[in-house]
Amino acid sequence: MAPYPICNVKFAGDYLNVLDLVYLTVASYYSDKAHVRHLFDIWFANESTPLNDSGWLFNEMHISPVRPSFFHVPHSNGLDLVSVRGTYEMSDVLQDISLYTQVATLQTFSWVLPLTTILPVTFIRDFVRYSAIPEGMIDPTLRERYDQPIYDYVRTNMSEALKNDKTVLILGHSLGGGIAEIVAAKFADQGYSNVYSFGLSSPGTVYSSSKFGFSVEALDKTSISVLPRRDPVSAVDVHGGVAQVIECSAGEMIMCHLAARSFCELFQECGQAMARNVSFAQCVCGLGNGTNSEKTWDDCM
Repeated sequence: MAPYPICNVKFAGDYLNVLDLVYLTVASYYSDKAHVRHLFDIWFANESTPLNDSGWLFNEMHISPVRPSFFHVPHSNGLDLVSVRGTYEMSDVLQDISLYTQVATLQTFSWVLPLTTILPVTFIRDFVRYSAIPEGMIDPTLRERYDQPIYDYVRTNMSEALKNDKTVLILGHSLGGGIAEIVAAKFADQGYSNVYSFGLSSPGTVYSSSKFGFSVEALDKTSISVLPRRDPVSAVDVHGGVAQVIECSAGEMIMCHLAARSFCELFQECGQAMARNVSFAQCVCGLGNGTNSEKTWDDCM
């Protein structure tokens, strides 16, 4: 059977592939600079090319451990990479629920009465925006813990990259992917054509786009998503841009949300040539070790 179409797509000047992007979304869950550098060393370095010669400029790396946690590292090819941490602790779960309450409620009612099928997208966007007004009155600092810090960081620290048309790639898993989509789309609405997002198992943002302050067109021109089938988080809202659905055979739906499972699905379906470190990928995915049992990221580092 043919591989997923996204397996053949290259990003950031043909330097990164989809397996690289998924790997980098996992790296955002590590808030220590030494750990992040070690993850880059595992994946991007090899016997002939040590990490210092790989093009990643770690002397310019920035890590923000406070929510929304993220790291930024530029590359000598002109790429600025920002990886945003996804849902990690209970406070993140509560924030997810709060931010997407309106859309989730509407989609739930649509199981009985197909509102999202009958109503036009423009009406749903306005409905979500206006119904979120009480949310902003109850917790006016909510957005300051979500997308606004990432937007402010890119605006302040990547002004030269934005002006000089260098690629800015914002990515993340779960909640982090949703943040990436919002920030990239907002820059697109301001006329920038060099800011893109990649989301893995992220909630959609089409219905919430007016609430978050960007157009659907901007989302369509900046967003790339990988969405595991049966993932409950990916089913929230609707996705714009380029969306690649991948299979998930896990017994429990929530397991389809795990980034490592998506990494293994893409590794097996796209082929070993996609992996920069085949032995690491085989370890994580339980391949070639005689046990056929998956291991955690840390066990294989």
